[in-house]
Amino acid sequence: MRATFFAIAALAFLRIVVGMHFVLEGTAHLRDPEWSSAGFRRAAVGPLAHLYRRDLPQTGDWSATLGEVDLRPVAESTDAWQESVVASWKKLLDERGKRVALDEGQKAAAEEQLAAATQELKDYLAGIADDLADYRLQIQRLATMEQSPGAAQIPFVRDRVSKKRRELSVQSAGWMNAAAAIGHKLASQWDDS
Repeated sequence: MRATFFAIAALAFLRIVVGMHFVLEGTAHLRDPEWSSAGFRRAAVGPLAHLYRRDLPQTGDWSATLGEVDLRPVAESTDAWQESVVASWKKLLDERGKRVALDEGQKAAAEEQLAAATQELKDYLAGIADDLADYRLQIQRLATMEQSPGAAQIPFVRDRVSKKRRELSVQSAGWMNAAAAIGHKLASQWDDS
């Protein structure tokens, strides 16, 4: 049976409309500064998942400090992460100083605000020290689970690993967001002065 001209035209029109929908939705993400693929990449599973999760945005150097599976004490890893966060704030202050000339009073005020934010972060980390210690144990257990012989082949083990990875990712994202909030507050103080 031959397709009629109307059927061919309708299918061509439908294909164009669906294609335009995908193009418009894809470009909408480019125009939206708040959109991020981090959530999709964080939930990635499969053989290439580590590539998608490797370059996720993070506050400070989380993946090389608290997120790293190593035998360092928790306090040492926490201090290293705190130093990386404060270093990013100092870098931001230096960049601001290069763009806008600050007088001595403004520099002193900015340094004082930086010291206050550093202390706020230190106090926050002291309050969650037990949670961070538990997190470090959990990521070590996760690494052991991932390296077990059937982790990739046995479906329920693969699901357990994926669930634990998501759980730990959400937990670490909360702590990084809290540190980022301190940094945003600091930057807004610098903007106001």
